[in-house]
Amino acid sequence: MEIEQADRIAYLLSRHITDTLSSEEHTELERWLAFDIKNQELWRKVCRRGFYSEKEMLQYLYDDEAAFRKVQIRCHRRLFRERMFRWGGMAAVIVVVVGVSLLWMCLSRSVELPGDDRVQLTAGESQAILILGHGQRIELNCQVKDSIIPGTQVRLNISGEVIDYRQESAGSSEMDFNIVEVPRKGEYRLILSDGTKVWLNSESRLKFPVAFYGRERRVYLEGEAYFEVSENKDMPFIVDMSKAAVKVLGTSFNARAYPDESCIYATLAEGRILLDAGGQNLVLQPQEQGVLELVSGKMTCKKVDVTLYSGWKDGRFIFQEQTLENMMNTLSRWYDIQIFFESEAVRRMTFSGNLKRYDSFNKIIELLEMTGMAHFKINGKTILISE
Repeated sequence: MEIEQADRIAYLLSRHITDTLSSEEHTELERWLAFDIKNQELWRKVCRRGFYSEKEMLQYLYDDEAAFRKVQIRCHRRLFRERMFRWGGMAAVIVVVVGVSLLWMCLSRSVELPGDDRVQLTAGESQAILILGHGQRIELNCQVKDSIIPGTQVRLNISGEVIDYRQESAGSSEMDFNIVEVPRKGEYRLILSDGTKVWLNSESRLKFPVAFYGRERRVYLEGEAYFEVSENKDMPFIVDMSKAAVKVLGTSFNARAYPDESCIYATLAEGRILLDAGGQNLVLQPQEQGVLELVSGKMTCKKVDVTLYSGWKDGRFIFQEQTLENMMNTLSRWYDIQIFFESEAVRRMTFSGNLKRYDSFNKIIELLEMTGMAHFKINGKTILISE
């Protein structure tokens, strides 16, 4: 089958499924179906009830014409270097998936889709550990009720999956620090005693005082968190990330400093912040990101789409031209999985996508495998990725 013909049939099938075929197109499709029984088998497969809804692709792809233009079919395994992992409407999914199916028919090869017998790798959930100043550990989840912790002046007001952390009385001027630890496959939200809202991502740790005293409000972060800081011009808010610190008066920003990553990131949504590292200072404006390279000590600033770095707090994973390695590093914390790559080439493949944070990892695998670029083998919580 010629490449142009494959494009045309993919288009006709997408029009059929979306019920937009013209009478001429309907006749053309019928001729194609009558030509070969293999064509009929493919037609039954892509038109099967639930074939697309099972994969819940609607939220991932948009702009069917733009997606269709990007289907650059080549007769070898790296045919999809145009990275067809995009988001939007049903017709785009149909064009991409049908186009892949037709090409594989042309090459006498079938598209390998994830089977139903794969272990379902579920998404993370709201969970954390609160460590009080004297070392007591308390599990936090949506079942925890409002309470005053015995022997302390701390009240935990639980509303849904948010902990409103308040001090019942003034107490002493000596700061009592607590810690919230979020494990792999977890997330948690809290409100500090000054009203600052914090979203903690998977495998993150925040150390903070029960109440703020003195000339500054300093907290200590390891991992990733999004802050909406309550304004107080007399007490600047400081996020200490060991090798760097973010100083603010009142603003919204994302901070990321995982121990296993080579850079520290501060991404500003609103207001103004100062990224400080070893005497280097960088003032950021909205839609800017400051990056500190830990090995070289170099600090840079660039314009970014903030949603790429803060979408996780709103239930999305948003990637733009990210290597598969970087994507999997982010996803592995949320799904608590271990990733191994068969080759360096697989590790460096790039994708873009807008994914639901609470979907199972298996659905993400389905999307990636449909591109024809990568294959995933699941063994418990271990994932091997190959070409």
